[in-house]
Amino acid sequence: MSSEPLFAFYASTGDTCRHCHAAPG
Repeated sequence: MSSEPLFAFYASTGDTCRHCHAAPG
């Protein structure tokens, strides 16, 4: 996956699920 940086960022924020569901596209 090329979303490793983003995934790490979301994991850091603790809103991974929220971002995943609110991801554009």
